[in-house]
Amino acid sequence: MPDGANTIHHSDRGCQYCCHDYVEMLNNQNVKISMTEKYHCYENAVAERVNGILKDEYSLDACFKTKEQALKSFNQALMLYNTRRPHLGLNYATPEEVHNGKKEGCIIAPLRLLEKAV
Repeated sequence: MPDGANTIHHSDRGCQYCCHDYVEMLNNQNVKISMTEKYHCYENAVAERVNGILKDEYSLDACFKTKEQALKSFNQALMLYNTRRPHLGLNYATPEEVHNGKKEGCIIAPLRLLEKAV
């Protein structure tokens, strides 16, 4: 990730996200870990919404022939999500506009996804 990136990985408490190796990998990348507290489905709603948008609007649920093709599609979707897609929860600003102070935010904290896949 770029220097100074402030990335948060949010998940439910599935065993794949709680295992020592996975948590250690996130910590080594200076990624903050956020998990639901009591297995409550609504705590994970924002992350699930973003995943749904990426799948439905940017076709990231498609089968890709190569890893390179998948990464290219993923990076393009994240760029569009962060820089071109207005968000109702951000008063129709983009996450980039709010993050960079070009537009005023709102009550809901802005979501800024990873800039590039590894």
